[in-house]
Amino acid sequence: MWQSRDQKWVWNQKREWDWGNIMRSENEDKDKDKDKDKDKDKDKDKDYADAEADGTNGTNETKSGHEISVVNKMDKNSEMNTNHVINESQVLEDSEQVVSLATVWPVIVRWMKPYGLAVVILLIFIAADAVFDWGLAFVQGFFVDAIHDGGQQQLNATAMIFIAILAGFIVLLAMHRYVLVWLKESMHRDMSMDLLKLLNRMPYAWVRRQKSGDVMLRIKEDTKHGAEVVEAIAEGVTVVFIIALSLGYLYRADAWVAVIALVSAAAIWFTARLYDQRIVHLSDEVESMEGESQQQIQQYVEGIPVIQTYDASPWFLARFRTQQKSLNRVQAKLQMTLSMSDNVAMAVFGLAQLAALFLIAMSAARGTLSPGMVVASSLLFELVVWPVLGLSSQWSQMQASVGAFGRITGWLKLADNKKVSLSEQRQEASVQARYESTYGVSDKLPDARKVKVDEHESQHTDSQVGRNVDLHDRDRGNSQQMVSGEIEHPMLRLEQVTVCDEDSGRVILDQITLKLLPGELTAVVGASGAGKSTLCQVCAGLIEPTAGSVLLGDTDVVQHIAMDNQSALTYMPQRPTFFTGTIEENIRLGSDVTLNQIRLAAEQAGLHGFIEAQEGQYAALLHEKGSNLSGGQQQRLSLARLLMRSSDVYILDEPTSALDMQTEQKVMNQLLRFMKGKIGLLVTHRMEVARQCTRILVMDQGRIAEDGTHEQLMERKGLYYRLNGRGDAASG
Repeated sequence: MWQSRDQKWVWNQKREWDWGNIMRSENEDKDKDKDKDKDKDKDKDKDYADAEADGTNGTNETKSGHEISVVNKMDKNSEMNTNHVINESQVLEDSEQVVSLATVWPVIVRWMKPYGLAVVILLIFIAADAVFDWGLAFVQGFFVDAIHDGGQQQLNATAMIFIAILAGFIVLLAMHRYVLVWLKESMHRDMSMDLLKLLNRMPYAWVRRQKSGDVMLRIKEDTKHGAEVVEAIAEGVTVVFIIALSLGYLYRADAWVAVIALVSAAAIWFTARLYDQRIVHLSDEVESMEGESQQQIQQYVEGIPVIQTYDASPWFLARFRTQQKSLNRVQAKLQMTLSMSDNVAMAVFGLAQLAALFLIAMSAARGTLSPGMVVASSLLFELVVWPVLGLSSQWSQMQASVGAFGRITGWLKLADNKKVSLSEQRQEASVQARYESTYGVSDKLPDARKVKVDEHESQHTDSQVGRNVDLHDRDRGNSQQMVSGEIEHPMLRLEQVTVCDEDSGRVILDQITLKLLPGELTAVVGASGAGKSTLCQVCAGLIEPTAGSVLLGDTDVVQHIAMDNQSALTYMPQRPTFFTGTIEENIRLGSDVTLNQIRLAAEQAGLHGFIEAQEGQYAALLHEKGSNLSGGQQQRLSLARLLMRSSDVYILDEPTSALDMQTEQKVMNQLLRFMKGKIGLLVTHRMEVARQCTRILVMDQGRIAEDGTHEQLMERKGLYYRLNGRGDAASG
């Protein structure tokens, strides 16, 4: 409204790049201290390396001929993982402890910048509003004096002028309100959009741990509270203008009345501030509990089939009633605190008003005030003190909004902190994992030290028995795919990747080293809990490794997502997700493709016939979560999405588990043709599917136990042979 489209685009881009670093300035001193600590660690490492070279280390620090000690891998991973969880909790806890208007205002200003012109216009309207309120009291006094002096003609002329001015101010006040509401709602929209973008950039493992009800409340309601802070501040600035103008007039009329008004305003303000911290704390608690309540309602709706079948409604409603009682208690505390703040301020105002009226009456009795000045002084006293009551109440409400919005600043801090802390942890863990894989040292000794491993040292990994090496290269004589007569290097590499559960520290993936080549469709099989789905999510960049790295070319796959470069990878999850809209929209997902291309993808996925039979065909609406589709139809629609994408890497988690054998074979034929020249990773529990892939990985307890073609693995008569003998690769 107030800016050109190009100007707003520039501001939005600037905000998008800047907003993730909003809280970074607060941590500059901490970062400097960290740098100093790192320098100290480097000096220690150097001294230790020199000592090692001189052979001065004691025998207590020697293992397998290597005069060096390291922390046990399992304990080290658990320690890193625990530190990471503590770090996340500490960031959120610190954000809640320091939340105040001073901490959230710089965040809010970021969203105000794109609407700078609207803010300037709003300030002009605020000044006009203050002048209007002050002028009302002044004009009433003027009318009383005119009546007292008998100036009828002057009174009539002044009345006409005043009516004209009043009409103009009413228009200005309406415009003032419109601009304020437009600014508030625009910021609310931008905050919600940016929080959704933040969720897309946060680690997938972190997002999974969030309660959906709480996430919805933060995006929908907490952002609204942030926009309400702007409205409260605008009203506060208006009140300050009115108080300043009124005090000036009162001082000229009677200095003592002005002093009493000023002291009363200060007393009202500071007595009400005694409740601010409690209001902020209770507001934050209410918002969190409302998120839990919304989560329970969502679970009830989604779980209706189970609740009805198992007659679980009484149990669930009892839990919900208990939660609601707790919420109601906290809400009552918040409302009582707000009420106490207002009542105390009102009591102070009553006492101050009595004192002011007594002084005004004494001045009138001495003849120092005219009847009009008596009226004006009384009204202006109220214009000084009464707005402070409103401002105090507004401030208390704003503290409640600040408490709710402070939860968002915690997210921003956590997002910025994760980018730094996870990177540091992975670098440290990568060094540890590479050393262990090179020397085979895993004992935890009392005086454990960190060491740096040169790049060339990790090349000895393949010589060890039972390690996670790239068996694929070794079994096939280090064969390389030839494209146009040139060697094409592996595009997707996992280097000593370890993933631990962030809560328990349990190792899910254990030092996986793997190369996935273009032109290969690699199947992943194994027992339930072997780590197959986690491997897929790591390769897709959804889960960041605890240690090691996952590279697409020379770039970390997580950075591809952080840089909005998701087109390089396509991931098909085990449980498809659907959105409100048509079948066409759910296949397209916003991509710039034609309807003919969508139809072709649906045909390849074996879904075109079903769609054509629907009323509206590709324009037919899907129910919530695709409930009007069968499991197989949902899976084929998800496959059609995948076939629409042009990526370097395709990762599929159980893509045919809900299909019958005939449809499954048709889909596999399409996938094999589609994957030519591309990297494909496919988790399956069906051996017939695995046999058709160019390469098979067998996982066991978080490690790659076997790697090769179907024929090679059958000849070894190992784990794959036993799985194949059962005709099943195990699910999970």
